[in-house]
Order: sequence, then C-alpha cells, then structure tokens
Amino acid sequence: MHSEPPEQIIVISGDIFTDWNLARSPRSKGNVSSSSADDTTSTSWQCGRAALLADLVEAIAGDLQMSGSSQFSIIQMGAPRDSGSVHPDDDLYHHSYSGSLGTAVVEQNTPHRGDSQ
Repeated sequence: MHSEPPEQIIVISGDIFTDWNLARSPRSKGNVSSSSADDTTSTSWQCGRAALLADLVEAIAGDLQMSGSSQFSIIQMGAPRDSGSVHPDDDLYHHSYSGSLGTAVVEQNTPHRGDSQ
C-alpha cells in the first residue's frame, strides 16, 4: 500500500529586507563605457535576506513535492510581492542598495519580478 509522505512544516522568520538594484541604461547601442545625458537609471527590487531564503526554500519544496518525495508547508513573513507595494523610502521595511551605475547594462525588453522605472 502506497501512502502519502508526512507533511513537513518549515518556518522561516527574520527581518524583511528589500534589496534595491540600481543600473545605468545607455540609450545608444554604441560605447556603453561612457556616460551620456541620454542615459537613464532604473531600479529593480527583490525581497532580501529571510524573505529571499523563504522564496528559495519554497521553490525547492515545490520541486520535491512535484516529484512526490515529500510534502511541505512553508510559513514565512508577509514580504511585499508586487512593485506597487514598496518604495525605497518605505519605513515598513529595511532597505539595502547596490549597483554599478558606471558599467551596468539593463536589457530594456526583459521583464523581471519587481521592476520599476
């Protein structure tokens, strides 16, 4: 007789951080190593620290569940999930910032989770 594997509960907690990534987006296709007045700067964000770890664990647990090897229930904090719900000056979350404004190139047509311009 084949029985379902027991459900395992995983609790992940910690501070909710929002990681902001800054990038210079050159308008011209030519020399991307020099700045131009036509360039733009864009920001994108993702959940960081404990919330990012919870997302990774949830993805791995989903893969394991699909294979039928285990059943998981993931409990995590209420981190923001869409770009309209958080801003760099939002006091509800901790923020960290990174980027390389001099050399980063952003592909304009590739959507990323949490992108805003």
